[in-house]
Parts: sequence; structure tokens; C-alpha cells
Amino acid sequence: MKKIFIILIFFVLNLSIQTFANTTYDKSIKLGDKAFDNKNFDKALSHYSYAIKLEPKKANAYINRSIVYSFKDEHSNAIDDLTLAIKYAPNNQYAYNNRALEYLTTNKYKKAIRDFTKAIKINPKDADYYANRALCYFYINNKKLAKEDFDKAFSIDKNNEIAIMNFARTLELSHRYKEAIEVYSYPANKCHNRNAKIYMERCKDKLILQEMGYNNIWIDYIYETQTKILSNWKPPFSKESYFAIAYITVDPNGTLLNIDLSKNTNTNKGDEAIIKAIFSSTPFYEIPHGLKKKNITMIIPFYYKNSK
Repeated sequence: MKKIFIILIFFVLNLSIQTFANTTYDKSIKLGDKAFDNKNFDKALSHYSYAIKLEPKKANAYINRSIVYSFKDEHSNAIDDLTLAIKYAPNNQYAYNNRALEYLTTNKYKKAIRDFTKAIKINPKDADYYANRALCYFYINNKKLAKEDFDKAFSIDKNNEIAIMNFARTLELSHRYKEAIEVYSYPANKCHNRNAKIYMERCKDKLILQEMGYNNIWIDYIYETQTKILSNWKPPFSKESYFAIAYITVDPNGTLLNIDLSKNTNTNKGDEAIIKAIFSSTPFYEIPHGLKKKNITMIIPFYYKNSK
């Protein structure tokens, strides 16, 4: 009787410890989720890491921590966590999908295709998986399979936002700017997708260059240069909106030769911010192969809108 009593105490104690561990694990996950929602990524990492320490063979904490790593642009760490999640939960579609997205982000398209395919096998009714795999196929120049995946995605959900955005991206990369603008307009206007609005304006800029007679290589080169400069532009506050234009001359190696601020901002600080943005972007990209190796002059527009 005494022996049975001792065994019973041990069983109850063991069960209590296990329940406490599970409760602490779940609490750590919730705390990590809350920190992530508040964009406190380091705190989120700490909570998820503690959950992993408690239950190292549960996939959820690895998946959640990988998302934080992705937001911090630590894609290698994200991939490592997702690989462990797959090890402990080999039928988890989200682990395969998220690792595929990491591979897509880091331009490892064949690996991304492999993981999207595994996610599709687990859940063949998710349009997102086909839409993202379609983009990967396009990047490796397999347009036939890309079309098949886009068709499948739209057959599952004709209004799938990821499929629409990815399809518009393929049109843009094919220099079919008018069609891309039309496709981007749906998520931009109907879904209020901020990125779609940005990409639609980008296509409009490229279309202007196309209609001016620039070939596609020039369009990509000029737009990449403009984007690099504008990303470094930190305009000072102004009570008035303004539009300024700078002409920059670059040699074949991407060395800046001259700046001509033909239409200025009417303020010294505004002009200085533009000049600083241009110098901060040097050296520029080399002139691409297939174009004449000579100095070129490009127009860089600067539009400041005061949101009163």
C-alpha cells in the first residue's frame, strides 16, 4: 500500500510539472506575440527563445521566432528556425511556406519552388502557395509553369491579392507597363494596398521613359538610379510643396561628373538636401552591357508634398 501511495504521488507531481511547463510555454508564446505586435522584436525573440528552451521539439515557437528574424532581415537565422520546425513537424504547411518565402527573398528560387511544392501537397487549396511559386518560376524563366500556377491560383480565388500583385510584377518585369498599371490598380484602389500604389506609380514613371523612346535596358538603369537617390533624400520641412529637377552626368563606371540643379527648391536647405542625396548615392551603377559606353545625363525629379 505504501509503495502504491508513493507511485501515485510521483505520478501527480510529474503531471503537475508537465502542466506547469506547458502553461509557461503557452504564456511565453503569447508574450512573444504581444511584443511582436508592438514591434519590440528583441523582446519577442527573448520570449520565443525561452519557449524553445522549455519545449525544444515544438514547432510553433521556431516558426514564430523565424518571423521575427525575417523582420530583422536575419534571413539565415529564419531559415535555420524553419528547418528545425519542419524537423519536428514535417507536415506543417506554414513552416514550408515561410521557408519558401525566405528563399524567395534571398533569390534562391529553386529551393523556394521545392518548399512551395511541399506546402501545396499538404494543402492544395491555398492560392497563395501557387501564386508565390508562379513568381519563382517566372524568375527562373519558366513562363509555362508560371502561367499554370497563376491560372491555378486564380481558379481557387479570382481576387487573391498575392496572385494579383505577383502577376502585375511579372508584367512590369516584362516591360508591359500599361498592363501592369491596370493590374496593380485593383489592389491599390479596392484593397488600399500601399505597395500596389507605389508600384503603380513606378510603372507610370517607366511608361513615360518608354514613350520617350528609351529602350528597356536604359529604363531599368535610369529608374534604379533615380530610386537610389530618392531613397537617400531627406527633405527638410517646408510649409509649401515644391517640385525640383536635377540633371546628373555619370561616366560609364558610375562616377558622378556633374550636377545641375536646373529647377531648385527656392530654399538653401532644400537644395542642400538634394545635393546631399545625390552625393550619398555615389558611386552609381556601372552602365549596363549592351549600351554605348559613354557619359550620360539623367533627369532626377524631386517632389515634396506638404501634407497639411
